[in-house]
Amino acid sequence: MGISVVGLVSISAKRINRPKGNANVWDSTKNWRIYHIADQGAFGFPLDTLKNFSSQRLNDDSVREFLKNLHTLAIKDPVWMGYYVTSCQFPDGRVRKIIISMYGGFLLDQYDGAYYELPVELRKSWLAYLSELYEPSKESKQ
Repeated sequence: MGISVVGLVSISAKRINRPKGNANVWDSTKNWRIYHIADQGAFGFPLDTLKNFSSQRLNDDSVREFLKNLHTLAIKDPVWMGYYVTSCQFPDGRVRKIIISMYGGFLLDQYDGAYYELPVELRKSWLAYLSELYEPSKESKQ
């Protein structure tokens, strides 16, 4: 456990803020879904494969509220200790697969390979929100 805490602290210390002039594109995402996939290989599944799995809609307003203060990570390969597979639609209309860490408060936009992290003070609530919706009893087919 000490190693993972050190790794997470390292990730937080290496973040960079997005430029102030750029609009936060995450504020305009919609149609968020979390997929119920119990396969360690899900990280590599193509976006079009996700439709074959049960999923749960996430509340767009809630997700946008959590993600409005994302910071870009300066490192490319943070430590993954479990993840949620999600998708959403960006303002350009493109649906993207987003991998969300179950423990680290960071995520990966697989479309452009960019990593982002939530502010520390939001992580516990964010992870509780996702965990609650990921419960198998809440599964629904698209």
